[in-house]
Amino acid sequence: MPDLDSPRKPPRRFWLYAPYAALAIGVVGWSIAWQAISWRLASQMDQTAQRLRAAGWTVDWRDRAINGYPFRLDLTLIGARLAEPSGWGLAADKLKGETYAYAPDHWVLVAPAGVTLTRPGKGAVAMTGSALRASLGFSGPLQAPRIAVEGVRMTYVPAPRAAPLPIAASDRLGLYVRPLAGDQAEAQLRLDGARPQTGALLERLFPGRPVNLVWDVTLSKASLLNGRDWPAAARAWSAAGGTAGVVHGEVSGGGSALSANGGALTLDAQGRLAGSVPLDLTRLSGASLPNPGGKVTLTLKDGQMTIGPAKIGGPVRIGAAARAY
Repeated sequence: MPDLDSPRKPPRRFWLYAPYAALAIGVVGWSIAWQAISWRLASQMDQTAQRLRAAGWTVDWRDRAINGYPFRLDLTLIGARLAEPSGWGLAADKLKGETYAYAPDHWVLVAPAGVTLTRPGKGAVAMTGSALRASLGFSGPLQAPRIAVEGVRMTYVPAPRAAPLPIAASDRLGLYVRPLAGDQAEAQLRLDGARPQTGALLERLFPGRPVNLVWDVTLSKASLLNGRDWPAAARAWSAAGGTAGVVHGEVSGGGSALSANGGALTLDAQGRLAGSVPLDLTRLSGASLPNPGGKVTLTLKDGQMTIGPAKIGGPVRIGAAARAY
């Protein structure tokens, strides 16, 4: 007679369910970690705000929300305000920020309704556009900041009785700052399709024409450009011999251009811009300047701006730096 079949062992289902169990554990673990990261972000914001307020800053928001699970941190602030003691400040009706939850060292910020820039002694200017965004990142052992601000189809509208900016609108706005080796930093300002304010220096140089502007400088002793407010930072930097070396500057419009290469600027004992920059006027036409079509020197000294022998404007200060001296 044939042998009877030996009893069969019940099938093992461990490897069938193990991947799902591991996935469930991972989801639960990451959910707890994400919640801890979001709580830590809120706690760090509150601690930083308290520290700045104790130093005289204004830091405020009406509402705050943190979302973005599972892989992002999406921060939304309603009625955000940030102002330092000397009077410089920014405000936004709505500010949105985004970063990766597992690597929160780079933030992208968007102000859908624009921002309001407040300047000491000059009032507020509403800066709005079809897009206004910024990115903020950190790198290197000293966590030096990398900053980029970009705007598209921007308008700059002063509040009642506030002083206007030199430009009323621009097709594009770009401001970039990044650290360099040797305690230096590179800064660049770009304006494309800018419409100068009536009567401003740019309007007198390029009458009736939109202009493009690029201005590249290298800051020395960049780590010393810090303090409880802008005047204190400017004072420490200039006292230590910090300078802004002009790498390249150019303003152009309608086939005409003014350019600068070389020269250095700093702050004097009164917090005013000081130094000299050589200007090339060989491509500039239609402007009432000395030595048209040649080369002159832009000089900032004792609060006065001159191009060659011609005095152009009154005191040139950086914010309220003069008040700190």
